[in-house]
Amino acid sequence: MMSTLQKCESLIGKAFNLVSTANMRGTPLREAHQTPAQNVRRFFSEYQHVQEEKVNLPRLKLRGLPFDATEEEIKTFFKNFQLAKVGYPIHIIRGVKNKPTGQAHVYFDDEEEARKACETLNRKFLRNRYIEIYTDYIFNHNLTLVKEHVTTLMRDRYRKDNL
Repeated sequence: MMSTLQKCESLIGKAFNLVSTANMRGTPLREAHQTPAQNVRRFFSEYQHVQEEKVNLPRLKLRGLPFDATEEEIKTFFKNFQLAKVGYPIHIIRGVKNKPTGQAHVYFDDEEEARKACETLNRKFLRNRYIEIYTDYIFNHNLTLVKEHVTTLMRDRYRKDNL
């Protein structure tokens, strides 16, 4: 069991590490004094704002990306096409522990441009990886997909079959 004094020392040590690493990265001190939960909340609020701006933009979903692919590499992959100018045109999907999943969304201003990019670049290679590109329409993030809804109903209805 840790005594209260040891707990306080460990918390002070964590706060000191947070401030010192923030100073090395050039982060202002007032941001470094925020708790990790506050930083996450601030990140998600900024991300939500960007997502709200992109709700009606056509987007493509990329699968099969190298796990270490960067946004710059994806931009050069789409160099012949006009990407969205609002927010960030490329969103690399990350999974557990913030690791890339090999998937990304690319946003376009024009639906015709997205369609041309999909037809031209589908099944092309980025480095040594085969990239699959799908048209992915989003209009409202709060809509429940019909298939998910039906399977949920079936699961509730036939609960004994799913044991």
